[in-house]
Amino acid sequence: MTTTIKQNGKDIFDMTGPIKKTIKPSGNMQFPFNQYAPCHKKCIFKSEGKVLFSAECKHTNAVNGKISTMAGEIQLNLTSGSTYYISITNKGLNDMQLKTLTEKEAEKLLKNKKYVTLPEYIEQ
Repeated sequence: MTTTIKQNGKDIFDMTGPIKKTIKPSGNMQFPFNQYAPCHKKCIFKSEGKVLFSAECKHTNAVNGKISTMAGEIQLNLTSGSTYYISITNKGLNDMQLKTLTEKEAEKLLKNKKYVTLPEYIEQ
């Protein structure tokens, strides 16, 4: 699985956490299945104004080996000095959703020790 984050259609970084557990094939599974640790990343953007952020997740079906893609997007109106919290989650079985979080919701997630901190991203 890889999760690519894009800004206005341009790849800017990978948002894939470390593998937490690998499940060996059993039953109908033909391939091992990796479970990834939830993660978070601090990003600093110099851009201002309307920006379209999207996430694209490619994953391999453990039964048939086919690669599928899930995607989601969110548009933000960035202003200098502002902080935004965005959550990337599954939306059903075959899609994903990007949504804004309140500061309180974000603080709760950031305190969760299950979440791995990925290296910071700073827009060039």
